[in-house]
Amino acid sequence: MSSSDSSSLRFCPFCHEAYEDESHCPAHDLPLVPLDRAFDSNPVSYTLDSKLPLYEWRLGRGWIALGSLCIIVGFLLPCFAYRVDVGTRFAVTALAFATHKAPSLWMIPCAAVSAVVILIRRRTPMRMQQVRLGIMFLYGLALSSLVYSAWRVWQGSVQLYANTGIRSELSWRWGLIWVLCGIALGLWGSGRLGLLRKSPSLP
Repeated sequence: MSSSDSSSLRFCPFCHEAYEDESHCPAHDLPLVPLDRAFDSNPVSYTLDSKLPLYEWRLGRGWIALGSLCIIVGFLLPCFAYRVDVGTRFAVTALAFATHKAPSLWMIPCAAVSAVVILIRRRTPMRMQQVRLGIMFLYGLALSSLVYSAWRVWQGSVQLYANTGIRSELSWRWGLIWVLCGIALGLWGSGRLGLLRKSPSLP
């Protein structure tokens, strides 16, 4: 291949396929770059109007997706252990609590799914920046729902003891840790959502 032919080739920074007389990768809709930038760790420079591929995990998107996944997993794992008086302790998932005792807990998976839907629909940095506060609000609602439900359960145990003298005990399980970590990751990612790194100024 001659030097003139190689200089006219441009490469996709994701799949590293070579194209000629193209400006974007037909398969991934990413701007093509020269060979010397094709294997850089961060070769793609987006603008506010660039449409990101669905699987782009940078610009805060990966943190939100990971946080939502952690929330869903934690919601299905045992989150609480409950025991009445000296009876057997049994573990309960947040799903079971939401179904039978605390319907406000449904806000937690709803917030996680809504955040992922927003990521799918908002694919340019400008549109992502417009919903940063909205996604923060969703995760804030999820955290508020969790705190409120825990407070209601604690109040119920206090009332049960006051009325009947029966003690009840509520403790935490790993599912709750997953949910809290997911909320923290989602809040972190929403704070970075759509923010572009400034290129260093040339001297």
